[in-house]
Amino acid sequence: MKTKILGLLAFAMLLIMCTDDNDLNVTLKMDGSLFVSVTDDSENPIEDTKVKLYIESLEGDLLDAYYTNSNGEVDFGKVLTGTYVINVDTPKVDGIKYNPIKTLQVTSGSSKEITVNVEEYTGKFKLTIYLSDYLGGGPFTNLDVIVVPNELYDSDYTVAELVARAEFSGRTDTEGVVILDIPSNRDFRLIAYKGTYKKNELTFVNLEKDDYKKYTFSLDTSLYDYKSKLISNL
Repeated sequence: MKTKILGLLAFAMLLIMCTDDNDLNVTLKMDGSLFVSVTDDSENPIEDTKVKLYIESLEGDLLDAYYTNSNGEVDFGKVLTGTYVINVDTPKVDGIKYNPIKTLQVTSGSSKEITVNVEEYTGKFKLTIYLSDYLGGGPFTNLDVIVVPNELYDSDYTVAELVARAEFSGRTDTEGVVILDIPSNRDFRLIAYKGTYKKNELTFVNLEKDDYKKYTFSLDTSLYDYKSKLISNL
């Protein structure tokens, strides 16, 4: 509560009046209210996950933070008119962490009710992999691809250790393409491998909600570890 009061004081529109006896009167106007529900795709409530409320942006002041109740709800109560950002702190659905970030406006006299479906906060990428030119330059087919959370990645890990830590996986098709959806606003490592020993960290990935990015690589398979070359990143 102390944090909320300090944040409101920093953000408030203040009416300051000096009286004859030099007293200072400060009026803090609280204009609206904010209520948040957190659910999955099936509208099941997600309980006991932290919801943070920031002023204007994630770089702004943290106004307040509460854990959702058994109905997946958080009531922030009265807040000032203005722009806020809600961050639902990595709830898990079917073992996958999500990191929803939503900007909203609270207007004078309004009661704002927001439902955050965490599974909507994803981005998509299309990965195309070719063989190196001297190997023919055609599509690299049947190549395994995994997406490992950055916090679980270590360059010294074996293929088996990385596969065990991966949250998503796929395999290139006849055109050397694999398409995957991943949670937005999270850091991942994109890794290709073949068998139990040849592997290559292709790139670092962090997508915004509804992003669609395309990565194109060529791979040299003659080395113990694949040598990759980024052709395009759109």
